[in-house]
Amino acid sequence: MNEFATIVSQPVVCGFLQFMILIPIAAGILLFLVPDKYNLIKGVFSLSVSLVTGYLTLSLLSSAFRMVALDDVAAILCTSFLGVNLPQDTSSFLTITADNISKLIIVFISLFAFLILLFSLAYIKQGRVKNYYTWFLVTLGCSYGAVLADNLLLFLTFWGILGITLYKLIPGRDQESSATAKKTLILIGASDTIMIVGIAMLWRLTGSLSMNAISLPTDNILTVTAFIALLIGSFTKAGAFPFHSWVPDYAKDAPASSSALLPASLDKLLGIYFLARITTDLFIPGQWMRLFLLTIGVTTIITAVMMALVQHNYKKLLGYHAVSQVGYMITGFGL
Repeated sequence: MNEFATIVSQPVVCGFLQFMILIPIAAGILLFLVPDKYNLIKGVFSLSVSLVTGYLTLSLLSSAFRMVALDDVAAILCTSFLGVNLPQDTSSFLTITADNISKLIIVFISLFAFLILLFSLAYIKQGRVKNYYTWFLVTLGCSYGAVLADNLLLFLTFWGILGITLYKLIPGRDQESSATAKKTLILIGASDTIMIVGIAMLWRLTGSLSMNAISLPTDNILTVTAFIALLIGSFTKAGAFPFHSWVPDYAKDAPASSSALLPASLDKLLGIYFLARITTDLFIPGQWMRLFLLTIGVTTIITAVMMALVQHNYKKLLGYHAVSQVGYMITGFGL
């Protein structure tokens, strides 16, 4: 155990994982200072940031499994900017991990971010979405943070911020788009609240918040309730039945760059990533829970395809097809 702790505390390893999260968030906050009339400059800068983080992602892909505590970095930041000292035992909460599934997901996050930013340089016009590149980079950094977080509270922090950026990337210039933005925020916020209940139950049952330290069979009412509470958060983020209705509305009313970033790619990736964590790490689903997953997956496929058949707006039609694809993924995990 001491040898493992020595390995993961190496500065180079720590910097790799920390800067992958911190660079996009810091760059996004910095872009708040640049007026939107310099959108092209902001876009090129954002594209450069995505290339840097993409390089870090590819470098991490060939490395071994690692867990890193961020308490040193957090202590420096809080002391420098807030003037407060963190407690000594924060390492158990500020822990990130890079295993095979994390590496796979962040590679695709980096790929999608680069492609969408490249498209946005030509697509985004001045004022289409206020501070678009700022919220894009914050979304990118928090997506890395959610995938790499080992502690469930740290994961929930990044997950919650992504709900805010999802809301901010809809312009809300007319009544319809404003209603879609509010509907999205309410659904995501409500599912996050239910997730908090599930995480609290996990902590009460196991005494731990580390994803790598929890493995519960779904053989009693408490574990089944916690399992379903976390599934609701995963299903809402990915856009599975019956929490899917925000996805086609978002695809219809948000600019193509925003809908391509979130419901079509990152939100779906993160929702399915969390589903993978739930079904392979946090819980050992029993026969009835596997049947439940299969039922939700098949229902999502059929419902979304049937709804797509009656759509006349092509963006909403594509939104329903995105929901249908989530059904196939859930069915795969059920099998």
